[in-house]
Amino acid sequence: TSFHIVKTVDNQAPRTYKTVMGLDNNKILRRLALTPLPSAPDVLLRLLGSLTKDGITFDEIAQIVRHDVALCAKVLDIAYPAYVRAPRRILSIEQALADVGLDALKTLVFSISLNQVFHQPSEAAENLMAQDASRWIYRAYLARALAEQVGHTARDEAYLAGLFYDLGKLALAANYPTGNEAALTEAQSESSASIATTSYEDLSREAGVTLTSRWPVASFIADAIRYRDEHTDRIAGAPPLIKIAHLANLVAEGAQYTTSLPFPAAEKLFGMQPSELQAVVENARRASANDTRSLSLVKERTTTDAAAVEKVKRIRLAREVREIGLLSRMRPNFSGLKDEIDIYSAIRKTLHVLFDFAYPIFLRYESTANSLNGVALPGQTEVINQISIPFVIGTSIVVDAALRNELLHTFDTERAPQHLVVDDQLTRLTGQEGILCLPLNGKNSMIGVIALGMAEEQLARLEPQIKLLATLVTQAGLALDSARRRLPAPPVSDQESLNVSLGELRRAVHEVNNPLTIMKNYTKILRLKLSEQDPAQRDLGVIDDEIDRVSTILKNLVEPETKKHHFRPELVDVNALIFDLTRLTDQALLTHRVQLRTELSHAIEPIVADRDRLKQILMNLIKNAAEAMPEGGTIIISTNDNVTYEGRPTVQITIQDKGQGIAESVKARMYQPGVTTKQGDHAGLGLSIVQTLVREIRGDIEYQSTPEQGTTFRIYLPKTRQ
Repeated sequence: TSFHIVKTVDNQAPRTYKTVMGLDNNKILRRLALTPLPSAPDVLLRLLGSLTKDGITFDEIAQIVRHDVALCAKVLDIAYPAYVRAPRRILSIEQALADVGLDALKTLVFSISLNQVFHQPSEAAENLMAQDASRWIYRAYLARALAEQVGHTARDEAYLAGLFYDLGKLALAANYPTGNEAALTEAQSESSASIATTSYEDLSREAGVTLTSRWPVASFIADAIRYRDEHTDRIAGAPPLIKIAHLANLVAEGAQYTTSLPFPAAEKLFGMQPSELQAVVENARRASANDTRSLSLVKERTTTDAAAVEKVKRIRLAREVREIGLLSRMRPNFSGLKDEIDIYSAIRKTLHVLFDFAYPIFLRYESTANSLNGVALPGQTEVINQISIPFVIGTSIVVDAALRNELLHTFDTERAPQHLVVDDQLTRLTGQEGILCLPLNGKNSMIGVIALGMAEEQLARLEPQIKLLATLVTQAGLALDSARRRLPAPPVSDQESLNVSLGELRRAVHEVNNPLTIMKNYTKILRLKLSEQDPAQRDLGVIDDEIDRVSTILKNLVEPETKKHHFRPELVDVNALIFDLTRLTDQALLTHRVQLRTELSHAIEPIVADRDRLKQILMNLIKNAAEAMPEGGTIIISTNDNVTYEGRPTVQITIQDKGQGIAESVKARMYQPGVTTKQGDHAGLGLSIVQTLVREIRGDIEYQSTPEQGTTFRIYLPKTRQ
């Protein structure tokens, strides 16, 4: 680094930084801030892209954030603000991200990116990152692997202790980019023999301690940095986190200087054998290499022209920030418009301002005629309104672009080999050499296509702006879709009505999946806050599984028949599945004075079945049985092995209640949708669903019911392990 601590001027004795060890009165340390710390451009680029996706989870975000020292420090700074008086333990990076929140995280990442674009980080800090970032990450993975080996439960805490080992060096280089003169001014004027002095290594250590001590966390991370250079003998009795960070650093530093592994230190600190340490090191090296390679942190930075690579990344980051800024300004411009023609006109103006496309032609998809029809805007020739292109592949490049849902242009002779008459007409109407076709889509429907007139040399200039152009078109399509839905709907055919209903269902499923994702994130956070031995872990696991099952059911509602999840064979322990179900439903049923009793044949071996469908079948039947006993009672669930049904061996599952029974008038059509004897909001779909699911898992179902005495359902599942 160019940040020199000791300097000789005019043949004077070397000057050093002044610090009173352990006290917060050193101006150098007090003035340290996290804001100037640079982040890797490739990490920021990946985050900016990921945070715009629907359904992104904190786990996915954590896999990116964990590779950047500055980002991890800034996330903890927000998740554990200094004004909080009750220290909390750092359980995981995911939990810290959840405490920050998705909106605040987006703001943080964008502000960091914006700051690095307009205020380039210090050269000293960037050089330090380029030289040492891969070693910092390797040390962090070593600390995590060691934590796993020695049974330290907070593995991400160990990871961060390893990652922050040189946080102070980065902070000094970022906060004092011109070297040591500014930092030494105060020390020089107040020099005193009674005040201790410290070297660069000492100061960087204290800088790291100062920064990490600001967070009210119940953790020894700051001490792991404070005692990082102590002799192994002195920390043998220290808490595990300090020993883990110490050993991780010994391994990482040894790797840098190609020395042998610190086997004596591992033996002294943890009683670890050489083979165990070698396995830990290999696992950490493999994990670090795989993860950093996925983010291009290693491959590009070890290239012979690293400076050129970093410059390219900064240019890409600047472009991404510019596009986000532009799009944040465009979004309200579209959403505030009510009329389609006004939206088309606003799109035309934006295309002109941002991309210099002065003459776009808009073609609107008409479902009744199944065609793309021209829309003449104010100032355009009325001839455009006479264009009507059948929505059949091969009739025009604009139709092909819509059907493929991708950008196509007439200069691409491979993908658009034939110049059709209508394409030539569109080109002439734009007054240009060719056209670029941009599909316009709503949430669940085709809106139309924009045909942009352009010269061939514009393609090269457009290439860096393709993402911005695509995002603009997405916003435009959503605005047009919203405007269309506000208009009175014309009469539609039965098929069109079905398509509309399916579209609405898809939108509803999409919206429901968002809270499901949030629920799944928070169950994971709750599990991370509990010890692995806590009994609540199993209950939360059941909730997690049920969220996945709900998501799958919803997805099956809207998937095309060819893509639906049909019978998925797996080995299922029937008794274990029933036991899990009783734990899941018991509390809910007890509120209705209904109890569950199991009579399970424990000799049953696992069989091939579909776990999710079988669970759904049993849940429906248990729910029906409970509702059949409004005054309370007992549901008996039993299993029997090797029951012969229609000449084949089966496993039999029985659900028996002592309820009101099924009326004779209902029995003949009880499996039909809509048939029910229940009052209130019951749709009468339960038994219809049960019968369909039983057939899908290759089983059979029968029942026996007597009025006022109860009902028994028997399910027969093929007894096979293949």
